[in-house]
Amino acid sequence: MSFVKLLGVVATQKKMIRGVQVGTAKPNNDEDNGESLRYSFLEIKEAQRVCGEKMTAMALRECGSASAAQQQIFRAHVNDLCATVFAAALRKYNPENQEEMVPVDEETAMKLKQLETKLKEKERAVKELQEQVPRMAAAKARRELATARKRHADVLVIESESMKSVGAELTEEEIEALKAAYVKTTSSIAIASAKMSQVMSQTTETISIVEQALKRPKTEVDVAMENSPVKPRALLNEQEKSSLQQPSPLRTRLALQFSASKNV
Repeated sequence: MSFVKLLGVVATQKKMIRGVQVGTAKPNNDEDNGESLRYSFLEIKEAQRVCGEKMTAMALRECGSASAAQQQIFRAHVNDLCATVFAAALRKYNPENQEEMVPVDEETAMKLKQLETKLKEKERAVKELQEQVPRMAAAKARRELATARKRHADVLVIESESMKSVGAELTEEEIEALKAAYVKTTSSIAIASAKMSQVMSQTTETISIVEQALKRPKTEVDVAMENSPVKPRALLNEQEKSSLQQPSPLRTRLALQFSASKNV
């Protein structure tokens, strides 16, 4: 691979690119018309594309066989070179400090100025609207709040005659019945509260007994119950047999089982 040839190709293509620098005269077919024309933006971009393709093809042809990675390096180098040169050309074509030049088309230049004026007016209107939006939102919120207050103020609660007479003409019998109902309700609440306390206490005791039964070590009765679907009565003592014959609450049966396990 000859890098000297590659450098020569790059130098040659630089001259080709600089030949299309903006501001140079474009060849005119009409020899009588001596005015020179400038290149358009599309022509400059097309020249950049063509020069890039030709430089890449020439570099690959001059350097011989190259791997895929080397070809990518060549293409990247050529693209960077073309972009740099043509960017400089565009800066010359459209400089920051623009000179006062006579427009080519007076009508198009006038339309362009009108469009620029309208655009500036639209930008000012948008800016003013952005400044007014918070004030408009606050005014709308105040109006909605005032409407809601007025609507609630107009809704008046009028007390009917039937409501006024409630409780004003109760007889002594009705008063006594109300007192009896109040006493009965109070006693029912007290009884239910006492029952609830008793049930909660029994539940707490049952839970503690069950926890102790779960934590205690296995006895011969537990092993026999695990190994056989039928409970062996031969291993039960007299106290357990009598408890099985007479129905008793769950708490009593668990307590007897717990005491029996202690005696084993």
